[in-house]
Amino acid sequence: MAGQSRREVLADQIRARHRASLPKDGQELQLIRHEIGKQRAHLATRRLVERAPKALTDIKPVFLMSPISVAQFLPPGKVEFDLLVIDEASQVRPEDALGAIARAKQIVIVGDKKQLPPTSFFDRVLDDLDEDDNDETLEESVQTTALESVLSACEARGMSSRMLTWHYRSRHPSLIEVSNDEFYDNRLFLPPSPNTTRGKTGLVINRVDGSYDRGGKRTNEIEARAVVNAVAAHAREYPDLSLGVVTFSISQRDLIDDLLELRRREDSELDAFASINTREPMFVKNLENVQGDERDAIIISIGYGPRIANSGLDSMHFGPVSADGGERRLNVLFTRARARCEVFASFSSGDIDLARTTKPGARVLQRFMRFAETGILDVPLPVGDPDSPFEEAVGKYIRTLNYVFDFQVGSAGFIIDLAVKHPDRPGEYILAVECDGATYHSARWARERDRLRQQVLEDKGWHFHRIWSTDWFRNPEKAKARLAEAIEVARIRSV
Repeated sequence: MAGQSRREVLADQIRARHRASLPKDGQELQLIRHEIGKQRAHLATRRLVERAPKALTDIKPVFLMSPISVAQFLPPGKVEFDLLVIDEASQVRPEDALGAIARAKQIVIVGDKKQLPPTSFFDRVLDDLDEDDNDETLEESVQTTALESVLSACEARGMSSRMLTWHYRSRHPSLIEVSNDEFYDNRLFLPPSPNTTRGKTGLVINRVDGSYDRGGKRTNEIEARAVVNAVAAHAREYPDLSLGVVTFSISQRDLIDDLLELRRREDSELDAFASINTREPMFVKNLENVQGDERDAIIISIGYGPRIANSGLDSMHFGPVSADGGERRLNVLFTRARARCEVFASFSSGDIDLARTTKPGARVLQRFMRFAETGILDVPLPVGDPDSPFEEAVGKYIRTLNYVFDFQVGSAGFIIDLAVKHPDRPGEYILAVECDGATYHSARWARERDRLRQQVLEDKGWHFHRIWSTDWFRNPEKAKARLAEAIEVARIRSV
């Protein structure tokens, strides 16, 4: 709490310093005040920036702009920035970023080469989906250039880089495990969840008896109706959780949109949920347009499937996923949900025949679906062991209280020394017990050791009890009594 207060005080100081530095007079400021006072015939923004660049940057030292806005509104040589940050850099073409880079002294490029390239990457794919269903044409229609984005260009220039390894978004491990193993070589540090069961949270899959109208509407109506029912159920049961719906194709997106509109006319709860003007309103999007979005819950409609319900797949074609680079689209899709991801499909993972396709997108889709079906990632999971005699002593005492626990729960950077299990609900933890052992002392910074890590884990739903080794050995009875009380309070809280 003290750290949070210090950050708030620092923010107040920065704001106060900025207010004190605002220009009080001058020709440029007079021009800006004159424009503010006008009712019509305002000076064009580019002209205003050209005539009052210093006053504008003094008043607003941070500009939030797209690359095209930089070219449109900032005349060359008039405005220069100390720092340029380009976010989602994998989607920004080098030529689009050049104008912004030329106006900055220093640049920071933030992006993920395992996610979407510039949007034109799939332009031909979309045309093929709408006009021609020939898999061969689709798969040959897109080629990735060596320098497709400013991120690729910076890597090619040998600029220093760093991977951000803490993954904050997913509140359940199943939401990120496939991507972490498939795309990031298990280098992401995942804060463990106190609830490892899947249902209300985590990744779940629903098999429906749907069929894909491949030669006509190119939709799966039965699956679309199942998705609409799931959206209505979410609106009734979890109205406080934001929701997004993602489809593999534009046609399926449009069908779900239409069915939702009809359902809203007869379902007041759904209509209220879809109408709420919040910071994160409900959306229905296709696969190509969802990067940058995140919601508490995501519902996925694969749409593609057999021509006849419950029969085998007659095609290994899954839209943009079947094109070169389609696996990157899936990586974006897999990581949109914070708490729950519900997949609707008209076939099972076993129906995907990898002998009939060479594209990695189909393989990644099969692996994702299999994990959703079984919870098994087909990679060995590490088994935790105590890292000190102190932890062993604490664990021995917890056993005398008739509670079961696990040592070393989580992954690097977020390992919990001992996690006490719920006595009645398998797969759920009620308390994280922290000891100042090797993990504690190996943290590079005090704020990482004492605040940031615990803050992230508490946001995932963990409750903490810390035991200091000095207390445990100097006054063991008191330390044990405090631990027993903390476990009992956690058990009562979880009821």
